[in-house]
Amino acid sequence: MPLMDWTDDLVIGFTIIDTHHRRLVEMINELYDAMIEIKGQEALRVIVNGMVEYATIHFMTEEKYMLDFSYEGYPEHKKIHEDFKLKALDLQEKLSNEDFVLSLDVLNFLRDWLKGHIQGTDRSYIECFRDNGVE
Repeated sequence: MPLMDWTDDLVIGFTIIDTHHRRLVEMINELYDAMIEIKGQEALRVIVNGMVEYATIHFMTEEKYMLDFSYEGYPEHKKIHEDFKLKALDLQEKLSNEDFVLSLDVLNFLRDWLKGHIQGTDRSYIECFRDNGVE
């Protein structure tokens, strides 16, 4: 059973953004499965490293559109991305310690942050992106 389901309320309406969001949901579920199956630190590290890399690409994509379209909410949105990246880097560092145990609290944070970000913050740029021809 996945920790997070991809549901219609997570759809923003832009193919590239929705594809990225869907992949991030899948990665959270992969991390959850690895934790439940007690795959070990190395497996968790690989998944978290992949998530951080993928989230960085996703954030860069959103931010490029925002800059290209002079989106007025860009500074605040970028700050939210930067804050999340710092938390993700902290998680990466903790996973390098063999004594660190990934908890459901951390996974719930990732799930809740992503869901809240998609359903809240990301919805604020829909009109701007649509007006500028993003499909």
